[in-house]
Amino acid sequence: MGYYINKNLTLVLNQYLEKSGVSIAEAAEAIGFHRTSLSKYLAGKYASNVDEIESKIRAYLSEAGADFKVNVPGIEQFRKRKRSIYESSDATEILGLCQECQENQDIGIIVGRSGFGKTHSLKHYATHMGQVAYVECSERMGIGDMILAIEDVISFASGGTIWYRLESLKSYFNANAGYLLILDEADKLLSKTTQKMIEVIRSLYDRSNFGLVMAGEPALESQIKSYIPRLANRIDYYIKLQGLTDEEVRAYLKDWDITDDAMTELIFRATNQRTGCYRLLDRTMQNVMRVLAARNETKITKDVITEASAMMML
Repeated sequence: MGYYINKNLTLVLNQYLEKSGVSIAEAAEAIGFHRTSLSKYLAGKYASNVDEIESKIRAYLSEAGADFKVNVPGIEQFRKRKRSIYESSDATEILGLCQECQENQDIGIIVGRSGFGKTHSLKHYATHMGQVAYVECSERMGIGDMILAIEDVISFASGGTIWYRLESLKSYFNANAGYLLILDEADKLLSKTTQKMIEVIRSLYDRSNFGLVMAGEPALESQIKSYIPRLANRIDYYIKLQGLTDEEVRAYLKDWDITDDAMTELIFRATNQRTGCYRLLDRTMQNVMRVLAARNETKITKDVITEASAMMML
């Protein structure tokens, strides 16, 4: 007959011993068990009923003031990653295109499904590079709104009519060469009724010294060709995002202890053709971290992912 060893308790004890510098022999003496017995328990090889030893370990840790909350492996790496960027092939291409357009004052187009990481990568570039004007577009924007959004992000305001403000922006960009203007969600600006707005941007670009990057859903490519052919003929760089690969997902998850079936599920969530994307993987992992912390566990299983998914539906 086998006995279930509380792996979380072994982790807490091991973390306490490592942090405090107490040896296994010293801990065994304080607990009241032979050193060999405690070593076997910590190695998961304790063959007897574990109730007594686990009860004494808990009492020992409580008296020592140990933190019973498990330090989930990978959680700090996850937090750091949220503050930076995961350099997948798509992200690397986005950053490279932005740099080329900024340095050479070119026009670049980025298309990809929602959730593929366009916005996260573009905001990362805008945050870490100088002279970048990032504007997130909306279908409710008018020409005046677009001008105001650009003015706000570069901290420049001239006032007056739309024509005068556009002329002022042209003068500003010519006097401050080296800017990159990023229009994210640009597909929301392109329709038969709103195409004039992109014509205004094209006209501003033609008379100024700045690079231009437009990003959006896959429809953006056909929209530009249909509504703004004069802009389509000027495009220097174009990338179509492919999404994460199996290998990239495994690399992203390398810091965690994951069962095979859980890894298969996470890869599917990140890569399947219908709904798979970086955003879904990222949201799933955020909730997985919450579930592990609540359970005081460290291993990611299919059951943990199921519970994390239920949290996303609330």
